[in-house]
Amino acid sequence: MNVPLATSLKSSALAECVDRSSIVLFYAPWCGACKDYKPKFDAMAPELKEAFQGSPEPVYITKINWDKWREQSEKDGIGNNMVKGGVSTHIKEYPTIAFFHNKNMSVFNDNIEAPSKIIDAFKQFRNEMNSSEELLSMDAPHTFQAAKEVNPEEFNTYTKNGPTFAMVYAPWCGFCKRIMGVLDESAM
Repeated sequence: MNVPLATSLKSSALAECVDRSSIVLFYAPWCGACKDYKPKFDAMAPELKEAFQGSPEPVYITKINWDKWREQSEKDGIGNNMVKGGVSTHIKEYPTIAFFHNKNMSVFNDNIEAPSKIIDAFKQFRNEMNSSEELLSMDAPHTFQAAKEVNPEEFNTYTKNGPTFAMVYAPWCGFCKRIMGVLDESAM
């Protein structure tokens, strides 16, 4: 897919960006903050693109009218393979910038008007996803029980019979969201 700079996407094109390295602005045309920010995003797109010119794979800088395409994206299950509930469960306000790389997603939670912060955060996210893929692909014994969410009272029941792997997580944490799918798969 050849995505020009800061192109407006539709649902099917978002599906392709989710599977690649992408920086995506999610906006709504009725949103006052979006009306103010979209031209700024368009103006910073060349700087963002230039920051990744030497990358081994292209980084797509795009935007999507999430108000228009959210429902279709949910029907299509876009992002369901990477985060629980897909992309739509993680875009909670407008404007929002999200990063995608190696079928992982992270919502950018810093100053969206600072291109250097976006660039640095995306580089860090991409590096983490590249290194976590290597770490999480190690061979492990196949004696796992299915992953189960427990409350504090049930925790003792699962930990009293010997070594147990437990993940304590926060539902808002980007890393927790990304690793959750990997843990669910490894528990099967």
